Amino acid sequence: SYFNEKNSREGTLFQGVYKRAHVDSDTKLLHLAAYVNLNYTVHGFRNIHEVYKTSHVVYEGKKDCDFLETSMILDQFEGRSGYIKNAPRHCRYIFEQRAAEKNPNPNADLLE
Repeated sequence: SYFNEKNSREGTLFQGVYKRAHVDSDTKLLHLAAYVNLNYTVHGFRNIHEVYKTSHVVYEGKKDCDFLETSMILDQFEGRSGYIKNAPRHCRYIFEQRAAEKNPNPNADLLE
């Protein structure tokens, strides 16, 4: 595929087991909504939103989208300004949690 050739890689784009999580709290909903929309920034991509489409620009109010219902998420963030202010923090939280799961004790080698 084009992506594989451009990035000198092989295999399917999405490898591994699909993971799902039950959203059982408003806080988890906020974390996940922010992470889905801002994931590309966590991994060091800044202007990729022109290539990698997310609804982040819709939640920010920069674009309209007829088929996206934003009110439930924006209400949880206490409005658009709350989303803009707090979504990056929620996204970082998810990223840090995932990093901690991969390496639960980063200083373990210092203790040996």
